[in-house]
Amino acid sequence: MSMPRLPSCLLVLAATFATAPAALADGDVAAQLRDELGTLRLQLAERGLFADLGATDAPLTVELPADRGVDLGLVVDSTDAAHARDGLHVLAVAPGSLGARMGVQAGDVLARVNTAPLAGLGTDADGRAAAAARLRQALDALPDGAPLALDVRRGARTLALSAPLQRVDLPAMRVELSAGAGPAAGGSCARITTFDVAPRNRHIYSAALLLIDGRNAGVSGQESYRVDPGRHVLTVGERIDRRQLPSTLIARAGRDSRVSTKTLEVDIRPGTLYYLGAQLHIERLSNPGPDEAWWQPVIWLTAPARCP
Repeated sequence: MSMPRLPSCLLVLAATFATAPAALADGDVAAQLRDELGTLRLQLAERGLFADLGATDAPLTVELPADRGVDLGLVVDSTDAAHARDGLHVLAVAPGSLGARMGVQAGDVLARVNTAPLAGLGTDADGRAAAAARLRQALDALPDGAPLALDVRRGARTLALSAPLQRVDLPAMRVELSAGAGPAAGGSCARITTFDVAPRNRHIYSAALLLIDGRNAGVSGQESYRVDPGRHVLTVGERIDRRQLPSTLIARAGRDSRVSTKTLEVDIRPGTLYYLGAQLHIERLSNPGPDEAWWQPVIWLTAPARCP
């Protein structure tokens, strides 16, 4: 049985689960862990990780020993060498993480970790940016409390950020995977996601997928949408940070209380994950015009994916 890898566009350098507070009772911890694992299982299934789990296969057991891990809390673009030619581009920073406390921001480019450069390293054996592996290796090699230094480019500036490395205790885990109900009928499919890791340095922000071909796209809070291959018309609402907009634009249409919507036609290919966002055209903010030209819905990234 072969297990498909997750989409290579993102590398999450953060712990998957937050440590439960010590004051919680055992039952509360179990309930919280069950909820977290249930959410993670759904997300992994939507990305196609379990697509090759056949009903006749023996259960797949994954065991993780007790360890001490590093929670840097950064999401970086590790799609391929081209995306990391000048370093690792930070797409998102987890609030309260070590990276956030160091001062790393979305849109930064990680150019060096301690004395090791992160630019121009090519690809690893899986075709991903080798810089991501170097960053991971540098973190793993540091003892607890050792100084961690990052050279970060932010626009025209280069910043030197540093902090003591902080490791967290990770309990041993054992997970057993077996076949589920099987994929839905209907052949190959694709997915659209509004999960907000859009690169702010390209002025791309969060978006809401409201309608697909004139029909409700899903339920409130949904971020992943299964679609059949072919041409589709998406009705998209922008969720651009209001701090990026002039007060005159907000007041003109009351956009402090509602979003602007537009349509986007997309040719969907099977086996593909489409990242949907809202592109802000800052040069048009002073004169948006009747067609709301200050923003546009965009597919800003695609990656291989499989439907569960």
